Amino acid sequence: MSASPQTLGKSRTLVKPLLSLLFTLLGVGMLLDKIGLPPQVFLIPAALGFLCLPLAVICLFPFRTPRFVNMEYQYMKRHGMLDENGDPLPQTSSVEDDEESDDNDQGQGAL
Repeated sequence: MSASPQTLGKSRTLVKPLLSLLFTLLGVGMLLDKIGLPPQVFLIPAALGFLCLPLAVICLFPFRTPRFVNMEYQYMKRHGMLDENGDPLPQTSSVEDDEESDDNDQGQGAL
């Protein structure tokens, strides 16, 4: 596992919501227990909450996130940077070329 912030940031895209869902569902289960409902009722949200815990642990490993939850993919999808297959379009280096030509023009103007 890498300690780079980028790797940790990508894993947190799923870990935080999964842990939030875990605690919310466990809280709902505890409230239903305090109300006095039968165990079959309050164990349903608790069991669903405990399913989130292994998923959150799996997200800490450096696996690629699926496209539907990947922030970079969603950004590219919204801004039309994908081809018809959903793959990123090749990026052109026109910005770098423009900067280099501006630098070259300044040097030639002094002659």
